Amino acid sequence: MKALFFAIPGQNSDHIERETRSFLQEIKKNGGPEIIRARGKDISFPEPSLVLVQSGGTERKILDSLQDLAPPYFLLAGDKFNALPAALEVLSFLRGSGVDAEIIHGSTDYMAGRLEKISLATRTLLELSRWRLGMVGDPSDWLIASSMNPDGVKKDWGIEIVNIKMEELESLIDRVQPSAPGLDLKCFSPEDREGALKIYAALEEILSRYELQGLTLRCFDLLGSRHNTGCLGLSLLNDQGLVGGCEGDVPALISMAILRVLTGKPSFMANPARVDKESNEIILAHCTVPLGLTSDYSLHTHFESGLGIGLRGKIPPGPCTVFKLGADGRQYFASRGEIIENLERKDLCRTQVRVKMEKPVSYFLSRPLGNHHLLVSGDYVEQIEEIFRLAGLK
Repeated sequence: MKALFFAIPGQNSDHIERETRSFLQEIKKNGGPEIIRARGKDISFPEPSLVLVQSGGTERKILDSLQDLAPPYFLLAGDKFNALPAALEVLSFLRGSGVDAEIIHGSTDYMAGRLEKISLATRTLLELSRWRLGMVGDPSDWLIASSMNPDGVKKDWGIEIVNIKMEELESLIDRVQPSAPGLDLKCFSPEDREGALKIYAALEEILSRYELQGLTLRCFDLLGSRHNTGCLGLSLLNDQGLVGGCEGDVPALISMAILRVLTGKPSFMANPARVDKESNEIILAHCTVPLGLTSDYSLHTHFESGLGIGLRGKIPPGPCTVFKLGADGRQYFASRGEIIENLERKDLCRTQVRVKMEKPVSYFLSRPLGNHHLLVSGDYVEQIEEIFRLAGLK
């Protein structure tokens, strides 16, 4: 991690430099990133604007240096040579000017952990800026609040959105050989098995042809043209370290990409099917789920149509995060949750989980960011907040 170093010249200069080296070595030894000296022009987005305050008397120089950097600003200060008083003065000025900034100070463990969270957000943003995501067909007709401007996505996230016509996918389905995922599909007819696996193989070919890390599919069109669905294929793509989303929902796809890069885990894209304000719980349901997210699964048909191959997965109870990026690419919802149980209701999509939420579920009934939301196992709310802050989208 790069940082600007500031110490007042004087008789203690050598001593300050020795103490600084020791200070930074302790941070690294406690799990923090390596911090190297840099100049302002060496730091560029998405690298954080990090300043190491080595001593007092540096306030004016620090402010002048920040002119070349973008907020938020992070002031790292130890407890020697009046570094913290200088950082306090700078922070007071910045906050008074309405600028986002913070001081990183405290125990070595705390500082190392805080810097590592910032470093993780940086790595996530950098990786996302290299991603290309495909939109196979337009968003489903009912997704009236889930369209995104590809130029805005590129500007804010660096992600390139590639438009691919459904006709190209249909043509590939006719030509490809069915992929063999190693699942026991004997309970389905040969036509259903072959159809689902050819859709999967065609999606793989699309990803390879356009050098994509993921895609979203206008999947309901396949019910009419193929009497089959993309549920199985999208599940398998998510188990390969890629992202595969339903219904042409681009905000949900980018949400999946953020979670994949941040956590290294697949996520469950689902409909909030029930919201209970009294218990502050929701039920999430959909007909596809990454098998890597489940402890067990069974195969069924697609819920609405009774066609193709859908999946009912059991997601282990425990802590989770529910997340969704808004259609503007800037607003977001992120809440801790607890997976309470898996359900098997006959009137909902195949995979169903009941989740106790930390944030009020009134969000879903008053200001939701569209229908689909994403669930990932584990608590990643602070990391998500850090990503949006570092990207200047908070």
